[in-house]
Amino acid sequence: MISGRGSRKDFIDLFVLLEKFSLKEMIGFYKQKYHDGSEFLVLKSLSYFEDADEEAMPVMLIKNSWDEIKQKIKAVTEEYLRLL
Repeated sequence: MISGRGSRKDFIDLFVLLEKFSLKEMIGFYKQKYHDGSEFLVLKSLSYFEDADEEAMPVMLIKNSWDEIKQKIKAVTEEYLRLL
């Protein structure tokens, strides 16, 4: 779960999910499951890569680099926040 301590694998999973779902949809799924009003924490966590940066790159089925993954997540998060 990225809202706690996001591991590199968590961010990679999110990157792959962004191929099927928008960030708005995924935030909606999160809010359906967790009714604690922590949407802000989730959004803040989506731009905190420092812990994940220290981890080794897992074996992946996709060929994207860690920098590409971070850039995509940052971009969709910024776009989501702009539309609020």
